[in-house]
Amino acid sequence: MTETGSLFRPLGEKSLYQRVVDQIRVAIFRGELKPGDQLPSEPELARQLEVGRSAVREAIRILESIGLLTVKRGHGGGTFVQKRDMNSLVPVVADILRLALVEVSQLTRTRVLLEGLVIKEAAQRITREDIKILRQNVDLAESYYRQGDVEKRVAENLEFHKQLARIADNPVLELNVGAVLKLLSYYLATIPPSPEMVEATLSGHRRVVDLLEQGRGEEAASVNAEHMESVSRKLVKLAEKEAEMGMPARHLFDQGGIDDKAV
Repeated sequence: MTETGSLFRPLGEKSLYQRVVDQIRVAIFRGELKPGDQLPSEPELARQLEVGRSAVREAIRILESIGLLTVKRGHGGGTFVQKRDMNSLVPVVADILRLALVEVSQLTRTRVLLEGLVIKEAAQRITREDIKILRQNVDLAESYYRQGDVEKRVAENLEFHKQLARIADNPVLELNVGAVLKLLSYYLATIPPSPEMVEATLSGHRRVVDLLEQGRGEEAASVNAEHMESVSRKLVKLAEKEAEMGMPARHLFDQGGIDDKAV
């Protein structure tokens, strides 16, 4: 406690490193710095901004952690503006949701709502090549099921939904679907995969593809929603059981989820 009884002291002006963060962020958002552009060296940035190298170093660290910059080491290295890749942004959004302490029931409900929009949008844009890729995905998931590889099967099932979001061609939907799926993957890998459940998933995915190929987007969204509602109930039940046992919510920790590299 201070002498006045206040827990915190008044903040002064914004720190130097935060000012550096702000300037670089604004330059990126305005398009003055484009994806792939290399920033000046640390000493040169410090000179241009008239700040110490430590402020520049801390700003770069923060911007790298939120996915705006990437730092490459060694020959040909340097600091670059991150290319606009949804995969690199998904963990950032997932972490924001973690900080909000979202519950599994909220994640599952959001997934149902988001994917309903995704499929309806995808139905208007889907191409023959997209249909081919989706069918290959289901075939691959089935092959992993026959081989008994649970992690790769679940990863392919998640990829099916991510691919639908890409087809919808809406980066906001794609980013949010990716973040929700990432957090739910911490549970999906541990649901006992009964043969009936796996077969229903594969059959449901094939049915969605068939309906999209026929231009029946509303029906495809309905089939997908029915399947997801069933999975959602299992996820919520699993989370509630673990909570009753005093176990921390596993989606709030970055351990045990489906590795994207498994796809």
